[in-house]
Amino acid sequence: MSIVWLIPAFPLAGALVNMTVGRTIGRRAHWVAVPALVGSFFISCIVFARVWSGAAFTARLFTWIVAGEFETSVTALVDPLTGVMLLVVTGVGMLIHIYSVGYMHHDPGYARYFAYLNLFVFSMTMLVLAGNFLLLYVFWEAVGLCSYLLIGFWYTRESAAAAGKKAFIVNRVGDFGFGLGIMWIWTVFGTLDYAAVFKGAETLAPATAITAGVYMVARSHVLFERSPVALDVVLWVGVITAVFAATIGLVQTDIKRVLAYSTVSQLGYMFAALGLGAYAAGIFHLVTHAFFKALLFLGAGSVIHGLHGEQDLRKMGGLSPRMVTTTITMTIGAAGLAGVPGLAGFFSKDEILAAAFFGRRAAWALLLAGAFMTAFYTFRLIFLAFFGAPRMSKDVAHHVHESPRVMTWPLIALAALTLIAGVAVGVPAEHGTTFERFLAPVLPMHETEHGGSAGVMLLVLSVIVVAAGIMLAWFMYLASPVKAEAIGRPTSPVHRLLLNAWYVDWLYDRAIVRPIGALSVLLAGVFDLGVIDGIVNGLGRAVVWASAGLRRLQTGYVVNYALTMLAGAVIFIAYFLAR
Repeated sequence: MSIVWLIPAFPLAGALVNMTVGRTIGRRAHWVAVPALVGSFFISCIVFARVWSGAAFTARLFTWIVAGEFETSVTALVDPLTGVMLLVVTGVGMLIHIYSVGYMHHDPGYARYFAYLNLFVFSMTMLVLAGNFLLLYVFWEAVGLCSYLLIGFWYTRESAAAAGKKAFIVNRVGDFGFGLGIMWIWTVFGTLDYAAVFKGAETLAPATAITAGVYMVARSHVLFERSPVALDVVLWVGVITAVFAATIGLVQTDIKRVLAYSTVSQLGYMFAALGLGAYAAGIFHLVTHAFFKALLFLGAGSVIHGLHGEQDLRKMGGLSPRMVTTTITMTIGAAGLAGVPGLAGFFSKDEILAAAFFGRRAAWALLLAGAFMTAFYTFRLIFLAFFGAPRMSKDVAHHVHESPRVMTWPLIALAALTLIAGVAVGVPAEHGTTFERFLAPVLPMHETEHGGSAGVMLLVLSVIVVAAGIMLAWFMYLASPVKAEAIGRPTSPVHRLLLNAWYVDWLYDRAIVRPIGALSVLLAGVFDLGVIDGIVNGLGRAVVWASAGLRRLQTGYVVNYALTMLAGAVIFIAYFLAR
């Protein structure tokens, strides 16, 4: 089915056009980028309709590398998991492109931005379509490159440039391990194709597996299941990440930082689900999270747009009457993230908590605590931004306005998905949810008790925890007026610890950055200059010294040359006479 290659081809074409003639078309760059995503999403819907019936197929584009026994092709593997991911990537990506038309309208790098965004979607769709580990790795690196370009888009700002470099360098550490894992797969199986590797894994002795993202772990679950230790590592890394990032999100004052740490925390929930063997639950949370977190990030952008660049929660408040659409949609997104009953996040997070309760009680307790913190910091953001008395300056308050329709319509669409996605495919039944049954040909179903007293108790407890988090946020930030200067001010050592993100950056700077920097200076000043340059300069001096000595033999006097020839002849004759 060659039509599948149109999914990445459209955004790639859009990226190339805006890269080459972007300066010429200028503010019309979106007329290239947005239709490219519309086309990609349309083809994704056609492909999804085919896999909906349970069909799976491969599409080979061309032979890529042939070297001795090693051969690999550019091949797409399309199955239910691929279909779901394609809809999420292209659907949410399309809404973000449309939203960006309004958000980036006055930016001088308008065409460059859309080129980067198209390139990102191209890389993501190729990653999802990849039919072998090498193609997966190449486009995992491409996604990392696009992330670097987008994070550092405003490269003239020192903070943006530094953040881009940090993301790029830190990602290379994990990618090195990913690369080693792919080499190990080739060594063991003699192939990198998914089908052959997963089939061969049935006879594989327990071994350490590789980690490189929620999708990769789910796609490679056959390998992970051969190593219970690897699954335990995935589980506990996920649990610790979920709780760790949630604690930091409790006290942040930058609206984007709250959502950034929330994203890290929710990724922890996804990995925890994978570590528990609840693969479909992890992917379902990835899908629902894509809806409500995209909604929250775009809503935050709408707030920043309406406040002319302000993103400090301490300088917001009272926005709801002036930004009605943004307020309603972001509240829906917050409810989805918090896990309010009936919304998408409630169903996906409940599946993970249930799997943890019947699998690892300690992990369940920590994840439940994380759910409480999620509800608290999410509605803390909503209450501080939209309700209560305005805390911004009078000049800013006078110019607060709702974003244009090109920005609010994507918010409405994502809010609708947040409202209906859980009810549509996530309601538990005797034989699993609709989403689990759809992915069953790819991901084994995880047996979880949904009915009975235990299931009801878990459901009620989850609702109580979410309600408690929301009520605490309401009591602290809305029930009584909150002063801007009191927000974000450390009141205890623990509060200071969380404000400084557990001093992770501080520790990283002092334990890794500074020692390596000092070692680099030492090597540059002592080893490089003293040893390497010393050897090179010493050889140079030796040559100069030797040439100066030989130069003295060139006197220019014939008598000296004749004597030298005579001495040579005498030595030659003496040598033969002595034999």
